Amino acid sequence: MPVSALTPGPDLQEHLANCCHVICMKVRQEVTNEHALRGRSAAGRPNTEWQAGLLCARVLWRALFSAAAAKAPASKRAVPGVFMAACEGLKQASQKLLTKIWREVQVQFTSKENKYRNMKSRPAWSVLEAHQFEVFGKDRGFGVCDPALVAPSSAGTKPASNLQDYLEEVLALRFAVDWMALSMEDDAQEFLDQATKRAYKRPVLKPKAAPDPVSQQLAALKEKTIDSFSLMWTDDAELRGVASLAIRLMDGLEGPSALPFAATFVGQMLLAMWKGVAPMLAHHAATGIARIAESHAAMGRLPAPQLPESQMRPLLAPQFSTAWRPHTIAHPKTARSW
Repeated sequence: MPVSALTPGPDLQEHLANCCHVICMKVRQEVTNEHALRGRSAAGRPNTEWQAGLLCARVLWRALFSAAAAKAPASKRAVPGVFMAACEGLKQASQKLLTKIWREVQVQFTSKENKYRNMKSRPAWSVLEAHQFEVFGKDRGFGVCDPALVAPSSAGTKPASNLQDYLEEVLALRFAVDWMALSMEDDAQEFLDQATKRAYKRPVLKPKAAPDPVSQQLAALKEKTIDSFSLMWTDDAELRGVASLAIRLMDGLEGPSALPFAATFVGQMLLAMWKGVAPMLAHHAATGIARIAESHAAMGRLPAPQLPESQMRPLLAPQFSTAWRPHTIAHPKTARSW
């Protein structure tokens, strides 16, 4: 559903635009700050820009999914399970799309199949969009419009893509896979484990009382979020406030069309999150291009963009730390109507 179809009038559209602006600015602030300059962070807090972006994405995704699921006529106890299923589907789709995009990079920007192609080639956007539609639309069943039949809502500012755009898409897909994997393992699975323990009344050791009043208030707030799947606890007060703002905006949707409106809101707010992450992806893509020589294109083997080891630890699990694998939903530059 397009944003212009929101029937409650311009006020709701204005509130959505303001919320998206807040989300974008918060995420951009986190991914552009030098976290390493702050010194050693406490356990559970991000140490790098990549980890900070993942934390923001996880908190917002869980809050928005729960708020949208509350509009559906289904049991609220099933939300964590449905959340994990959605994350798994998105992760598998992102991995498959990453494989296709990386193979396309080797074709479009090397002389592997065409001797006139090199690092400065400018393939049309339709090549990238066709892969996105094939994976998300045909293979996974998402409501993605066929780019061959539906014109994009905006022509954009660039008539053709380049190597920078393709590497940004690769990094965005790697980010999406890590995001979905952490959302399943660290967020939903942990919540279900804790819920199961409480259901069976297993003894849970209570944390020691904090010595100062501020820590006591934070501990009380964290305790309130234990039984609620909608709000993921984080020590970042600004991020908690942004998630609460998004939830309040979603709670204002009522009536028989609340669920389609909620889906529209989720899509727009996640797009704002991706726009906030874009500067970090552009930086790592530019760093990856700087490592590529003309000889790589001549041999038809471009090196994959690498993230520093420090960017992945200790927030990510070991199996997601250094391995190069096929890792977004459409990147903001090529996003189409859903």
